[in-house]
Amino acid sequence: APDTPTVTAQWQSKTTDVVTMSAIQASAWQAPDGRLGFFYTNVSEEDVPFRHTIDLWEYGLLPGDGQVNVQIRLSTFNEG
Repeated sequence: APDTPTVTAQWQSKTTDVVTMSAIQASAWQAPDGRLGFFYTNVSEEDVPFRHTIDLWEYGLLPGDGQVNVQIRLSTFNEG
């Protein structure tokens, strides 16, 4: 989403490369039986509320124009 904050960090410990990316990283996976899973990761150190629109038609789950809005708040848990 456009209002999702970005995070700038060193890419890996073995390089000096720095990247800027969305604080929320997302992916979709489909199981062989057709079930669909959406996975979200918050890479920031703060809670990040965001909205993600999932087009169910695009994923073959609904005929026609089926969309659902999902409101999610992800928290970061650091062990320490």
